[in-house]
Amino acid sequence: MRQNFSVQRLRIGQFTVEARQGRNTKILLFRNDRSDLPHLLISLGNLSKEIDIHLKSRTIGGQEELREIAKVPEASVTTLFTNIEPRFRVVAFQHVMNTRPVRPGWLGKKGYMELCPKSLTCTKSP
Repeated sequence: MRQNFSVQRLRIGQFTVEARQGRNTKILLFRNDRSDLPHLLISLGNLSKEIDIHLKSRTIGGQEELREIAKVPEASVTTLFTNIEPRFRVVAFQHVMNTRPVRPGWLGKKGYMELCPKSLTCTKSP
């Protein structure tokens, strides 16, 4: 029986983050340059309603070994995010309000190309 799942990978320097979505979601974090190190595996959406965190390593013969680090109830994470969200909104809004507007002249001086849609009349900045 073949399972349908999707895999997305994001490479950031020496690390790769891989997300696998099937009957549950697994996030795998590993080093590209060190296959001898264990991978961090986070499993979400399990039947147990817990977030499982493991270190995954390969042994001789290609067998996989999982060492459990933690099990966290999904409900506690939901509660945490619910409590953090109002403060996060306040801090994020403050940072957005402190952001300087983008000026076309400054972008041009830094080497960015200015494009103007045909529906607008664009003037060249001095």
